[in-house]
Amino acid sequence: MKLQNHILAFAKNDNETIKLFNSFSDYYNHFLSNKGVEGLDYKADVTFAEKETAINEAMVSEIMKRANVSSGTDIREQMDSPMIQWASFAIISNLVDTVLPVSLEQYLGSWADIQYGGYGDIFEFRKSFNGFLKVTKAGRAQRLAELQRIVPGALKIEPEPHMLTMETDLYRLILGLDSLAEMTALVARSMANAIAVEAMGALANAVSGLSNDATTGLRVAGYSQANLMAIASRVEAWTGTTPWIIGTGVALSSIVPSATGANIPVDSNYVAIGHVTSAFGYPVFRLPQIPGATAYGTGLDDEILYIIPSAGKPIKVAVGGEMRNTTSTFEFANLKQTVTMFKDFGVGLATGAVFGAVEL
Repeated sequence: MKLQNHILAFAKNDNETIKLFNSFSDYYNHFLSNKGVEGLDYKADVTFAEKETAINEAMVSEIMKRANVSSGTDIREQMDSPMIQWASFAIISNLVDTVLPVSLEQYLGSWADIQYGGYGDIFEFRKSFNGFLKVTKAGRAQRLAELQRIVPGALKIEPEPHMLTMETDLYRLILGLDSLAEMTALVARSMANAIAVEAMGALANAVSGLSNDATTGLRVAGYSQANLMAIASRVEAWTGTTPWIIGTGVALSSIVPSATGANIPVDSNYVAIGHVTSAFGYPVFRLPQIPGATAYGTGLDDEILYIIPSAGKPIKVAVGGEMRNTTSTFEFANLKQTVTMFKDFGVGLATGAVFGAVEL
């Protein structure tokens, strides 16, 4: 995985620091795989427990080095040092930035364009031309056909700060009683989830703006094979690409042939994974469900199938700069601290983007 510029600047070409970042990437892939995420590469000849122990030790070593704590010093005597607090969360922040693209690709890769940049950057997404240029029959004395603009313009997104606050016990983390690696992975996955929720909200809101005209619309109510094929063929015709059919597992389970009494073998992919992997010539991608705003609620709509072109994706995501943090001192009776992690990101919808939806 290519490290972002601010991470390389933080590492200062230190081989041990770069090794920590690369090792944590492998650990994070293993962490996600243990959560059921498929298709991630990691070293299978080392157990997850062994990786976690090694990462925790490497993180503590890096923290002590950054805090200028000499080897052989009793860590317990240094726990109230502001340098240890700074070093701990500076390293956690950079490790989160290292692996954040992994989760964002998992959540958004099939239906959103993602850019990464520096702190304070304003991102520009060039809009691609949809479909084909119109070719008309010409008369002998005709000089011009219908004028067509092939550069539709650009969408600019200025990322906004987002934050999460948590209670931590730095004493237990540094001494290895709690896992630094696990906490860092949790922060990374939670931040990616927040970006996905915002992006999915933008896509869901855009559906209501699609035309539902019976012959030219890109939105239809009620699933049938004919409805799905009609919307997919319109998206294909006007983008020049083969679209993807995406949705949650619940939504995708609705995709079955219209034939009355269709026979589905019990050992088929549909039964094994809960949905078909391709439908009527179009690839199918399952969106991993995400938590909603209320307890045990879900964040993604189970009642919509989205038809997204493989190029010119409608949702644009801008992820800006390094993660930042603020920490408290040991101000509580239990000697715990609060830490707030900040990350800038923004989401936008490309005007004129061609995509479709089937509302179940």
